[in-house]
Amino acid sequence: MDRIYDEQGPDKWVPVAWHCSTTGQWWTNEAVARRGYYGVTGYPTAYVDGIIMHRGAYTNNEQMYQWYMGSFNSRRAVNAPLKITFVQKQYANGKVMVKVKVELEENLSAGHVCHIVLWEDKLSYGGRTYRFVERALETKTLTVTGQGQSEEFSHEFTIQSGWNEANLGLSVFVQDPTGKEIKNARAGVPESAYAVTPTSLGRVKALFN
Repeated sequence: MDRIYDEQGPDKWVPVAWHCSTTGQWWTNEAVARRGYYGVTGYPTAYVDGIIMHRGAYTNNEQMYQWYMGSFNSRRAVNAPLKITFVQKQYANGKVMVKVKVELEENLSAGHVCHIVLWEDKLSYGGRTYRFVERALETKTLTVTGQGQSEEFSHEFTIQSGWNEANLGLSVFVQDPTGKEIKNARAGVPESAYAVTPTSLGRVKALFN
């Protein structure tokens, strides 16, 4: 999965690693709740778009890659009924401030939820590197249902002691809580609120998102 993220980028592959065993290093109450939500009974277990389950692992990395790529390509062929945009993703003074906009491109049934996940990348333990580890979760319920409607959600996460703010990232996804299908998702890296924005000279422009 890490390889797919590195190849495809956060516009196409949106990661969250839920460490839900209470004997582990980075478990959270939210991760434990997600384990119950999906009915996870063994590890490793992964869900693509909330509905395609992968349980277990191949010893060969290429086989693992092809296994997940099959699900990735399958879901990429499905048109998303909504768009997610970051309005704000910044950190300052021990906080991560995020605001997202959800725009419906089709009618949506009532009750969908927007999950905003703060994760930390490249954590080390036992000689291994762990990526996209969920640190905190905020869940909002959409109140709009009609095509062309939009809604914004804001949240402020507190950066806890021991977290590396340079490795923090955000994943946002809208999910049908009953059928579990994720309708669309977006990932991004928060930027320092104190970063200097260069003045454009009108010749060379670069966008880092």
